[in-house]
Amino acid sequence: MAETEKIKVLHLVTRMNVGGVAVLLDNLMSNIDHSKFEAILATGVCESPEGEYLEGRSTDYKVIRLERFHKSLNVSDDLFSFIAIVKLLRTFRPDIIHTHTSKAGLFGRIAATLFLPKAKKVHTFHGHLLVGYFSPLKLAIVKGFEKSLALLTDSLVAMGTQVRDDLVKVGIAPKSKFRVFFPGLVAPKFPNRVESRHTLGLKDGVIYCAFIGRLTKIKRPDRVLEVAKEVASLRSNVEFLVVGEGDLALEMKNSSVSDGLPIQFLGWRQDVPAILAASDLLLLTSDNEAVALTLIEATQAGIPVVTTAAGSVRDVAVDGENGFVTNFDSQELASALIKLADSAELREKFGQAGKVRSQKVFSIEHMVSDHENLYQELLLKGNQ
Repeated sequence: MAETEKIKVLHLVTRMNVGGVAVLLDNLMSNIDHSKFEAILATGVCESPEGEYLEGRSTDYKVIRLERFHKSLNVSDDLFSFIAIVKLLRTFRPDIIHTHTSKAGLFGRIAATLFLPKAKKVHTFHGHLLVGYFSPLKLAIVKGFEKSLALLTDSLVAMGTQVRDDLVKVGIAPKSKFRVFFPGLVAPKFPNRVESRHTLGLKDGVIYCAFIGRLTKIKRPDRVLEVAKEVASLRSNVEFLVVGEGDLALEMKNSSVSDGLPIQFLGWRQDVPAILAASDLLLLTSDNEAVALTLIEATQAGIPVVTTAAGSVRDVAVDGENGFVTNFDSQELASALIKLADSAELREKFGQAGKVRSQKVFSIEHMVSDHENLYQELLLKGNQ
């Protein structure tokens, strides 16, 4: 490859549903050095009730839509999608194929191995499927697939130290094959707190706790209900804002109404910075996470966090410094939340510490530089 040629990178993801993977890919694609890299994003489609992240957005990078590529298993659609991926590889002929999410990782790495063997293959684990997704038999099959695919991959990226350590522990690949890249987020312009609370119709003198995420099993929205019930029994000045949708949304709303819980359900919102600016703290209740972007966004907004010790959340939330990290017990989460609700001074202290950490560790420049350096290193090794 001549020095003047751009490095061609194909990013393949199963779908760009509203969530962390889509945010990070959009940030990476938008900020990579376009004078050195020619990057294309190939993505499938979302399934109800998932929201489409790219809907209504204009991008400065090329997006190729694989109309029959989706999360669910469908023999006809999957065969069609695999052929479409092969055609794209032969047409674009990327130097790097970088896959994201499990199904794209499977299809992309096999297609590249068979039909474009000289391309370097990178796969990112934005999280992992070792907790909360499958039965023991299915989990064993998933592990077997991932171990085999890792042998076909030139470099594996883990979005969080705990994600990497978990994958190494179960033998997916040796530690030497992994890179840990932290997510990089552009700090939004947070609106005025008073104006945001007024716009959202929030009440004076009330402590608002935000939960932002998909209302699905792995995120444990049932814990949000349990925490809200415990807190409401002890404090009358704390209310909850739930931002998100998912397959458990209706069940969660019905339970909240029947128990008379102080929860407002806001659905998916485009004004998350305003919601964070209006909130006093953020709650995360997941069983499994990589580096949760909602935690980073909360620290950027200068509000403390209360979170389970899920996955790599400790890369963001430092217990006793910018929030509280508990085990997976709802009463412990509620107790930590009450400590913060009772102390404006502690909320201010933790919030400022979170801001400093987010600026230092989770810059978009750092994330993009990590990826650019990896691509260049892989091609340099290939040319030696």
